[in-house]
Amino acid sequence: MNHLFLKFSFLLLITVSLTGNAQTLNKQDVPEKIFDYIYKKHPEAKDISITEKKHFNQPLYEANFTAKNIDKNGQSYEEKITDLFRINGHFYTNELVVDHNAFNIMSPAALKSLKSHYPKYEILVMKIVTNPNTVGEEYEIDMLVSGKIRNISMNSQGEIISETRK
Repeated sequence: MNHLFLKFSFLLLITVSLTGNAQTLNKQDVPEKIFDYIYKKHPEAKDISITEKKHFNQPLYEANFTAKNIDKNGQSYEEKITDLFRINGHFYTNELVVDHNAFNIMSPAALKSLKSHYPKYEILVMKIVTNPNTVGEEYEIDMLVSGKIRNISMNSQGEIISETRK
């Protein structure tokens, strides 16, 4: 039990430290349409932070926030959501957190690239971004490499788009 708690604490620390690196934008610096969309879909959204990202070779806004949701038993819970928006404020797509047991959904080319660039790595958190306009996806991966935390973005062909080292 303590081992599980320590892993969870470490994972939480990593997530907080990695998201801390992104430059959070002020509300007046992003299109109002983004907030209109979020509050229309999730009226009780809170802890909204917006950063600039690049996916599928285009600049986007990434909105992270917490919203209430209802499970299949009718119980309310809070969910962390990441939505991506075009520069003009229109919704583009969302990022989905991949369950720890499902990291094998990565394309063979992306897995091969990870193994060649980072021979000894451990994926800590992975999000998948599907392209709503064409076939393909990109991955945002927080991983441990040689005792150091890295955040990488890569496409399904295995090309590394960006890398942040901690």
